Amino acid sequence: MDIVHYVDGQYGGRFLKGRGNARLGELETILEYREEINESDFRLYPLLRSLTIVNDIRFGAKTRIYLDFMSALSGVNNLFDQAQ
Repeated sequence: MDIVHYVDGQYGGRFLKGRGNARLGELETILEYREEINESDFRLYPLLRSLTIVNDIRFGAKTRIYLDFMSALSGVNNLFDQAQ
């Protein structure tokens, strides 16, 4: 399954905090097997990054590592410090 289609299908701008945190947990398994950066990251990282500004969202360890890695690679800061 393409990870971007998975995320788009699950969230697609309609992320709900309560259910969304549980759904984000499902990304842990998918991200665990990522071995390289590819074109899907051009959609996945911005989508996940946009969720970093929401205070009540809890990212799993692998998702957080992915976000931090992509932030460093792209030079685009995540928004955790601005979360509301």
